[in-house]
Amino acid sequence: MVSLKKTTGRLLLGTACGSTIALLVCLYGFRLHVNLPTAGFICLLVVVLTALKCGFWEATVLSLVAVAFLDYFFAPPILGFHVADYGEEVL
Repeated sequence: MVSLKKTTGRLLLGTACGSTIALLVCLYGFRLHVNLPTAGFICLLVVVLTALKCGFWEATVLSLVAVAFLDYFFAPPILGFHVADYGEEVL
């Protein structure tokens, strides 16, 4: 039987690795002036690869972290968590 300590450690490690990669993708995208849909697709690829490599729960937590990164770096107003214009982002 799998111990709870191993499972929790695996969850935290997978989430931390995926979150670091998503943060680096968002930082480089921000520096290169990438738009929101492009950055969102790249973060989606990171989430899917995390799901394949680590598992469902790691990818679920990473998807929430990636949405926060995308909101902070790419949705107007930039470098804030408030979305000012819902125009195309809702579609």
